[in-house]
Amino acid sequence: WISATCKAGQRANVLKGRAAAWIDERVAEGNDRLAFKTPFYEGTRTRGVAFGERRDDILVTLSGDAAHKWGPTLVTWADNISRLDIQVTLREPDLSADWASYVHNKAKEDTRVKAGMLSTQLILTKPRGLGAYIGKGGSDKMIRVYDKAAESHDIYPPGAWRWEVQYRHQRAFSVAWH
Repeated sequence: WISATCKAGQRANVLKGRAAAWIDERVAEGNDRLAFKTPFYEGTRTRGVAFGERRDDILVTLSGDAAHKWGPTLVTWADNISRLDIQVTLREPDLSADWASYVHNKAKEDTRVKAGMLSTQLILTKPRGLGAYIGKGGSDKMIRVYDKAAESHDIYPPGAWRWEVQYRHQRAFSVAWH
């Protein structure tokens, strides 16, 4: 997942053209072209690509294979990367394994967690999902480990665990460039 913004101007026009081409490519593959609307942006989206604009800038978001395929181009043309998620989904053959609890318990051993400088949570979602979160959602960096099969309503197979690092703000921009 990568979200980027660009101020109005020539760079934004180039990025707008690239986003339109990415959306057209996905639609040609049989995906639906849908409206994209947030409190601040309006535009178009399809599988893995969203584009929105407002008076002074544009927003492009890529996820999944679209982020892998077109993310480097997006980073090159963007003025700012507001969010960058790096993730991997792994299949655990032992269905009794609980990686979220393991990560949560390991994180509690960290001196920053013990000192209250870094938060960690173990969250049970209904009906059966479990996730470990290290850091806060609005912070520059947060780590998540969760049962992807439960979170996706079994689109992913049992034993699928998502390991994810989310960067935001200036840190997202810095990591994206590196």
